[in-house]
Amino acid sequence: MTSSGRHHIIKNRIHYSFSWKGAADLITLGLDIGSAASKALLLRDGAEILAHAVFPGGAGTQGLEKARAEALRLSGLTAAEVNYTVSTGYGRNRVEVD
Repeated sequence: MTSSGRHHIIKNRIHYSFSWKGAADLITLGLDIGSAASKALLLRDGAEILAHAVFPGGAGTQGLEKARAEALRLSGLTAAEVNYTVSTGYGRNRVEVD
């Protein structure tokens, strides 16, 4: 599957735009790290929701890792298959990506 659409990432209010023209699907992991809960969402080509997870515990807890791991488990994907990671919320600057 190829995609020639435009995809956008907003991080710290700076707008980045890029085109995806690959042979495989574009997989994006969205993380929302709040003060009380952490949420993870996996998207295919910016439109199809593959999995989502919500765990209590926000920034500075294991909630983020639990949400990320659960979303990956539910989708059947591995971390290596994720093309982009986008974070938002109170703990957005705590996200470490390989």
